[in-house]
Amino acid sequence: MHTRYVDDFRIFCSNREEALKALHDLADYLYTSHKLALQANKTRVLSVDDFSGGELLDPERLEQNKKTQKINELVTDLEGSAGYGNFTEEDLPSEDLQELVRENILDLFDAALKRRYLPLGLSRYLLRRATELRTNVIQGIVLDNLEKLSPVMRDVCNYLIKATPAKDKARVAEALVRFIEGSDVAFTPFLRLWTIHALEERFSSESEEGLVRICQSEDTRNGLGIRPFALVARRLKYLDWVRQQRDTWQNHGAWDRRAILWSAAVLPDDERKYWLARIQNAGDHLDRAVAMTVIQTI
Repeated sequence: MHTRYVDDFRIFCSNREEALKALHDLADYLYTSHKLALQANKTRVLSVDDFSGGELLDPERLEQNKKTQKINELVTDLEGSAGYGNFTEEDLPSEDLQELVRENILDLFDAALKRRYLPLGLSRYLLRRATELRTNVIQGIVLDNLEKLSPVMRDVCNYLIKATPAKDKARVAEALVRFIEGSDVAFTPFLRLWTIHALEERFSSESEEGLVRICQSEDTRNGLGIRPFALVARRLKYLDWVRQQRDTWQNHGAWDRRAILWSAAVLPDDERKYWLARIQNAGDHLDRAVAMTVIQTI
């Protein structure tokens, strides 16, 4: 019996010998027929207990169970100090409960990062919970483990955008720039796209020099074109750069063209309307839609 999701396989066998034979046959077939190889860091044989305890983890239930355990400990402490019983969760101060939730997220996130293989479902859940609560309790551990968290970089960046207090913006910006410029995995377009998005969306003032450097780097231009720099040009109001694109914007691919048109929002009213009005009468439908949106929303 097996299940498949895109290019991930899970094969269920009666015993270890059967599992090893299935692994051998699958690897042999993929290489012989398609010249493909299994990823060593994702391929392993697990017992039923290890699979159900690790791979079938319910993040929400795990958080709730840990929260219940800590609440029981707090109630026991309260009963001990009061000298009598019958206390419940409702008797605990709201500040203690909020602090408990934050500590719970930190404990679970720390445990997830200590595992040999990052549990993607649990990591995403905890990042989204921290984002929802707008708590920076895991900010430090996130910044210290950006490379290990690279498979969930979308959730990492959304968390940093929404949960970083103003006093920490420079620190976060520096960490993101350092990651993109120094990590061995940061050449991938996925990581660059989300990291640049976070820097441009929330930390552009604190990272301007590094952000521009990243957008103009060879890895970024080869993987993402000039779109990232066009969005930065709009955010930071680089008038001269936007003006330089008016005669050459049509020479670029679709995503780059529309980003350039979007950056036209920084131009003075008359200059912007003159340029974009001409685009509405010719060219691609989406180009015209972007031009019209910029004219109507400024």
